[in-house]
Amino acid sequence: MTTTAPRSLQEFWANTPAGADPGQWDDEIQVVNAMQPRVVPEWAWQVLADFPRWGFEFCNQNWLSGLDECVAAIGIREPRPRSFGSCGSVHPAIRVTMEEWYYGLRCWLSGLSLGEAQVRMQRQGQARDPDMTETLARIYGALRPENELHRRSATIFAEVLALALGEPPRKDGVPAIASARAFYALENDTPFFRLFLGKLAVLERHCSYHIVDDLHSLLNAMAYPEHAEAYLENVQLCNDSLRGLFAVDPGRVEGTLAYLLGVTAWLYDWPEGQMDSLPPARAILATRIPGRLRVQDPVSRWLAAAFIKAVKLWLARALQIARTTSMRETERQRLRRADAIVERVRLNAGELVRPSWADTG
Repeated sequence: MTTTAPRSLQEFWANTPAGADPGQWDDEIQVVNAMQPRVVPEWAWQVLADFPRWGFEFCNQNWLSGLDECVAAIGIREPRPRSFGSCGSVHPAIRVTMEEWYYGLRCWLSGLSLGEAQVRMQRQGQARDPDMTETLARIYGALRPENELHRRSATIFAEVLALALGEPPRKDGVPAIASARAFYALENDTPFFRLFLGKLAVLERHCSYHIVDDLHSLLNAMAYPEHAEAYLENVQLCNDSLRGLFAVDPGRVEGTLAYLLGVTAWLYDWPEGQMDSLPPARAILATRIPGRLRVQDPVSRWLAAAFIKAVKLWLARALQIARTTSMRETERQRLRRADAIVERVRLNAGELVRPSWADTG
């Protein structure tokens, strides 16, 4: 995705959780601003435009891939339009999974047996063993043909999935899905359907990192409507979905910390051993990043500092949202480790701001 390049850092920060008011910016933002060379090449502005911002957010399923592309762009010193991480950006594997759910629901609604559905999916090339087999088994195990609520809710679920798969999702939602939900709300004015139809809004923006978990939650709510509220509690839109971050996808935090530490290690020329607080696989990722960023120069150092601060802003927002829900002890430990690592990463004016760089492009 190619974004419009900002023409100033103020414009960039205004499009992040830092906000547009310079009076609210912290010391680290001031450090990044002070590091800006007097002459910034056009490619650098475009690279900056693809850093984390509103529209490239922590909740997207491709967030980590987007961060990787940002690091690559700094390293090669040229624009590399980001392919991943933007709102509405859906991973191909997730789309295939959603297609499997749609076809599975259609088979069940058509009255096919589980075995017949498996054969049909194989013939049509829609099946990915064992994934499709598991999806079909879940659907057929949860729903009963004689149950009218099951049939009505499955019909609605399948139609909304079809709309989600047929239209590119947008930041403000897919109007066709909103219209369909509103139409079915007129015909199904009961507590269950009011809740169920409201939660189907997640398919208007199905780029969330836990959309597959949401599909399972929706199915469970259909199967056991008396417990629908409990099943659908964590089905949330956009950033609100981060409430269950440490339960659903702790690796997302660990991966983000790896990019944060890797770029910081390059910027400060940290000695080896600074990644030991990460899980081994993530530590390996972090140790490889300095080599990808190559030789330092004022422009690349400025971009690296801006990347660090942008990632910290989104990480802080994600951790703040995650704190609003109850956690098990293992999840609280992960949160504390993340807090400790973020605290280590500080942009310090005394070490980073060098007046001689002001005249360097």
